Amino acid sequence: GTLRYATPFSTPSVESITEQLH
Repeated sequence: GTLRYATPFSTPSVESITEQLH
């Protein structure tokens, strides 16, 4: 979600962003 994108510093958030980047 947008919240995860807003906080990339969290461990689970980083994984979510990584998936989107790939």
